[in-house]
Amino acid sequence: DEQISQITLVLLHPKTRGRVFLNSSDPFAYPLIDSKCLADEGNADKETVYMGIEKVMELFDTEAFREMNATLIPDSRCADLGFRSREYWMCLIPWSSLNAYHGGGTCRMGPDPRHGAVVDSRLKVYGVRNLRIADASVIPITISGHMSAPAMMVGERVADFIKEDYK
Repeated sequence: DEQISQITLVLLHPKTRGRVFLNSSDPFAYPLIDSKCLADEGNADKETVYMGIEKVMELFDTEAFREMNATLIPDSRCADLGFRSREYWMCLIPWSSLNAYHGGGTCRMGPDPRHGAVVDSRLKVYGVRNLRIADASVIPITISGHMSAPAMMVGERVADFIKEDYK
């Protein structure tokens, strides 16, 4: 019996900043999402992923991995670049990367919509009566953990705002 394992690297704090656009005035239409994954100027995100790959390569060089007869399976898309070389990995990173879709920060909070703010400090959407945002889109930075708990905290805070406003 052959056993296969997978090691997954996660880029927790990407430099890349994507954008979300409305696709329609229909509230049920999906937005257009441009994640700009690994498209930062200077390739800092790719370099960070590559540093993670180097750590994984160190694991493969340990006695424990050798005892398991652990091997890497080459990917044919970058085969002409020398398996395990820096060039090989830099070629493969965009092919094997994906977004985990734990995004946030798409709805900026601030005092003035003319300067890019979407919501005020009580999470009311500028220019739309009776609408608030109660999710991770108002969290301005990427956190190192799962977004569900912070998103629930935002929802709880919005619930408090609504209760205060309608007393």
